[in-house]
Amino acid sequence: MKQAVAMVTKKLQKSSSKSQRPQDGVQYDVVAEYNVFARQRLGLRGLRTRSRSKPKKAPDATFKNRESYDKAREQVLGYEGALAFDHQRTVTAPEWETRANEVLLEVKKRDVRDIYDAAPPRRGYGGQLHPRFFGDHFLSNIDLIEKTELFKICRAMPKGAHLHIHFNANLIPGVLINIAKKMDRMFISSDIPLLGTGDKEAFDRCKIQFSILNAKGVEEQGGERSIFDKAYDKRRPMRFDKFLEEFSKQYTATRGETKNGDSSEGGETTQAGKNSSESSATTKVGKASLERSETTEDGRNSSEKDAAIRVGKGTDTVDDWLYNKLVFGEEEAYNPLQTANGAWEKFNGRTQMMKGLFNYETAYKEYTRQCLQEFVNDNIQYAEIRPNFMSTNQVWKDDGSTRIDNWGIMELITRAYDDFQGTHKGKVLKGLKIIYCTPRSFDADKVKASLHECLQVKLKYPKWIAGFDLVGEESKGRPLKDFIDEFLEFKQNCKDSNVDIPFLFHCGETLDIGTDTDENLVDALLLGSKRIGHGFALPRHPYIMEQMKKHNVCVEVCPISNEILGLTPRANGHAMYNLLANNVHCTVSTDNGTPFRSRLSHDFYQTMAGKSDLTLHGWRQLIEWSLEHSCLEDDARSIIYQEWEDMWKKFCESIVKEYGPSVPPKESDSIKR
Repeated sequence: MKQAVAMVTKKLQKSSSKSQRPQDGVQYDVVAEYNVFARQRLGLRGLRTRSRSKPKKAPDATFKNRESYDKAREQVLGYEGALAFDHQRTVTAPEWETRANEVLLEVKKRDVRDIYDAAPPRRGYGGQLHPRFFGDHFLSNIDLIEKTELFKICRAMPKGAHLHIHFNANLIPGVLINIAKKMDRMFISSDIPLLGTGDKEAFDRCKIQFSILNAKGVEEQGGERSIFDKAYDKRRPMRFDKFLEEFSKQYTATRGETKNGDSSEGGETTQAGKNSSESSATTKVGKASLERSETTEDGRNSSEKDAAIRVGKGTDTVDDWLYNKLVFGEEEAYNPLQTANGAWEKFNGRTQMMKGLFNYETAYKEYTRQCLQEFVNDNIQYAEIRPNFMSTNQVWKDDGSTRIDNWGIMELITRAYDDFQGTHKGKVLKGLKIIYCTPRSFDADKVKASLHECLQVKLKYPKWIAGFDLVGEESKGRPLKDFIDEFLEFKQNCKDSNVDIPFLFHCGETLDIGTDTDENLVDALLLGSKRIGHGFALPRHPYIMEQMKKHNVCVEVCPISNEILGLTPRANGHAMYNLLANNVHCTVSTDNGTPFRSRLSHDFYQTMAGKSDLTLHGWRQLIEWSLEHSCLEDDARSIIYQEWEDMWKKFCESIVKEYGPSVPPKESDSIKR
């Protein structure tokens, strides 16, 4: 096959040298572009109706012998391989990268044998046994993933640019919970009382929120009231320190548990074949899942920091409960009744809970610092973060007396970055930009005001603002077409001000077909979006996909997020593989790591879990695209890319050094590397 691939490669190189990808956002004639597309891809004569004709015959399936069949088969595979998204990276890879890839693929095989195949099967419906396997549900496999050598390699890999990160959901929840415990004016509230209702599931169903309140704010919300009071009114605030003191006693009493946590009642059998107490245990995230082994720059390893999160003697129960309120559990994400809408409902509740833990000065500063440290720990060279900019999301002073507006938020982030680099000095993380985001649920006037503020922020912080985006659940928010006038005016205002603020729209994050949500891809194309977030629906729109490819639009794929929020059951069903098969540029991102218990290393791991023939060269191509499609200035991009290349070579050499001695080299092939 490799000889066939090499032969086809020469033909493709000759034809591809005649044309190059255009610059981002190039204007084009829609009818003319469609006519070209129709002729080339569909065999149609432009927009005119094709005349009826006899259907073409199937290919002749007659071969002289098995040898001629095998030759034809090899040729087809050669064409397939030569069109692969990572083909050029594979055939031009230096010897040291080729060797590292051989070793990495052997490591993956050993992980499958030693970790997945060796794990005991799980018992499901009707007692059926289900073997563990590489590429199963992420939340089903996370305990095994973090034991693998492949994940260890993922952690060490220099990942280039991380381009799709919702800033308020990028760290393990314990970071913010730990800070909240120290705040004198921190309050907690619920939508339902947690005692006296006779409802044992109230602790699971309740939607809790946090807020920093001064005395006036407490009175405006009806005054203090215990969440554990039978007469508790919705959203009345309770002091968080009192909640922590009372939780353990109230929780165990309501759920009928003994002091050691054992249930006094027999569990019911669930659809997974486990009793309910076992099921509940599987959704809990124990201390082990918080442990990390790498050392951070302040000299403490992350497991020590995570252990520090679990502060408070005798409060393990409340820590576990709070943690699990913030993260998705396996049954919650994958149970047979769950839908994308249902998963989003749970997700939105968690973001509301996160909001109050995040939007006060002390937490915002410390969170920003630890977020930057996490980029370093995960070997990310550049990041574009998506904070929310809106009046209801502004940051409070620690006493709850006054707010810090959007301009103040910019100051908090930029100063935190400068302070961080004062000690880090760009050894791993070499750049950061901010994507101005506002909710897609806003009306036209609010979106217009946000666009105006975005331009003003760009003028004051020209090197910090990367672009503009609308965020929030796509199917519940307003479609892009509702704001066309505002977007066109914004583009003109940017032109008049001689600044470039590209659109970086979320779109195509849906299973809908033929709805306004589905059509967001149309408007993202016509508005010249530089990148699109998720793009899961894009393969269902062949014309739009071709045009986005032609106009150099990159898709920020988020495999774990799309799985947990119900777009695909497992990694191998993700739309990114269809996009890559059509040579649409993609880059890998986490989206919201906090509720998904993931970081960028997990998402890269899952890209390989979902595609059996993905290699180190494929990872490299995805990383290089992330730098190419970033909003970095050309000079900065060139510098970071050169530094990344040096890191990449050292990374490949480290793979060979650690694992190579037990992996014999393969015989050289005929492809020139």
